Amino acid sequence: MVQPEFTPAVDLALRAAADFASACGASEIQLCHFLYGLLSFGKALDSRSSPSLPDRRSIEENWHQIVSLVQRAGFEPQEIRRCMRDTLRPNRERNTAGKRMHRAPETKSLFEEATSFSSHEVVSPLDFLRNLSQRPDLAGLLPAALVAALRESKLPDTSMPRDVGRDPQPDNLEDIEISLSFSAASQLPSSSSSAYSNRFSVLCEATWQQGLDGNLQNLLHSVTAQLLSAIATADTAAVLERDVSGQMLLKAYLPSAAPYISSGLVEKTIREKTAVVWQRREQEITQSLAAGQFESGIYVPLIANDNALGVICLHSQKPGQAFSSSDLQLVIAVAHQMSLVLANRQLADQLKLKTAILERLLTNFAPQTRIHLVQRAQQGRLRLGGERSVVTILASDIRGFTRKASRMEAEDVVDMLNDYFAPLTDCIFRHQGTVDKYIGDAILAVFGSPETDLQHCEHGVLAALEMQDSMAAVNRRRAELGRETCDIGIGVHTGEVVHGFIGSSHRMEFTVIGDTVNIASRLCDAAAAGQIVVSPEVHQRAWSIVLTSRIEIQTKHEGKLPAHRIEGRRSQ
Repeated sequence: MVQPEFTPAVDLALRAAADFASACGASEIQLCHFLYGLLSFGKALDSRSSPSLPDRRSIEENWHQIVSLVQRAGFEPQEIRRCMRDTLRPNRERNTAGKRMHRAPETKSLFEEATSFSSHEVVSPLDFLRNLSQRPDLAGLLPAALVAALRESKLPDTSMPRDVGRDPQPDNLEDIEISLSFSAASQLPSSSSSAYSNRFSVLCEATWQQGLDGNLQNLLHSVTAQLLSAIATADTAAVLERDVSGQMLLKAYLPSAAPYISSGLVEKTIREKTAVVWQRREQEITQSLAAGQFESGIYVPLIANDNALGVICLHSQKPGQAFSSSDLQLVIAVAHQMSLVLANRQLADQLKLKTAILERLLTNFAPQTRIHLVQRAQQGRLRLGGERSVVTILASDIRGFTRKASRMEAEDVVDMLNDYFAPLTDCIFRHQGTVDKYIGDAILAVFGSPETDLQHCEHGVLAALEMQDSMAAVNRRRAELGRETCDIGIGVHTGEVVHGFIGSSHRMEFTVIGDTVNIASRLCDAAAAGQIVVSPEVHQRAWSIVLTSRIEIQTKHEGKLPAHRIEGRRSQ
């Protein structure tokens, strides 16, 4: 059996599996532990030692493949890891013996037979994950939707296969004769050939029909098919696109057999922005072209805004039938059209990314408020500046969090906070509130800013009531799973603050400043687990929707303050 070659990410996955096996109290790395490791090795990219990881780019690509497939099934890797921990390590006991973990016999067998389930010479974590999802004893550890995605779909490689245009040594182009060349960045050479015009018209019409659905991949495949149909000399066609890192991605090729492309000629056309027709000399040519038994070829760069976006490659295996000047002009014309398509698609992707980033930066705001802020930003009206007005401040804090967190693993602490913060934030958003900031286990929210809300006080109180209801619901669910539960105390105060966007032109953030914030924090400190304490100013405005009792709270700096503890809702 051929000895398989594993990507660097497989080694990281095996290390993660060893850590998990140790945490489960196992003496060997079982297949279930390795399955966990395949969904965990990406965490090493975020650790302090990540800059020193060898082959970091390869590891990132492998992790991106795993995350993309998991998200396609509607999940996140951390969600599946958490479920696996609950299933395989329910007692939370950790083996701290520190002994070296060895692979169990079935895990060793998996590695030995790796080449039988990989479609490439190199075996990646995704290959292992697909294989393990086929095993009935392990499939139950994964969500059914993910198992189906692993069994039925395949992620396309984001880089060339090893035998596609990747010579073991750099191409030696001395044995390649360039018979024709044109500057691909200049105006298309004129041609009076009716055959050229007819072929170009047919090609444009066919590719236009394929491109109507807006699917770029379909369009690129259509271009390769139509080029092979329009140019009888050509036996193979391929389209490569350059990504942001400069790597050439194989986007489409025909026929379906593994393509062979000269990396040297690709680099030459990209660097010089020159379209060329090459012919084979008597001597041996580069390994890529020799492996494809090619006699001649056309390489045309895709250029837009003076940037080389990719290359169209055609090859012929027919001796004595070189590509003509008309063939080259046709490919250049197609390349011009495809360059505009790719440039427009990249521009659209950049705009979509910038909009997504802007919306992500505004996640502290309710969805409707977020839309208004994005519109203001697009119009150039989202600027630094503050204003003074009366708003309602809500402060919440988890009781006994430090003590609970000290006996939990770091990842479990983060999972717990996310479990609680998500529904609590939804309660705030449902009542037009804005999350000013998360401070450890605390949330500071404001109602009535940045968008004016005449009922900000009532909305703040209603949000607080819903937050306590949400905490109870989350606690019931977590208790059923045997997880740690928490309670919060909430303080609400209404008063004047300075609020707005502060910072610089390079970085700005929304905040509220004033004594009102401090008093809300004091009220929060005075609230016991499950309680809501409000100020007299809040009670004056929200007395009709809640039942309260008078209390007095002791503060360190302000002395005794009058307050009201909410006892329940008033009937409608």
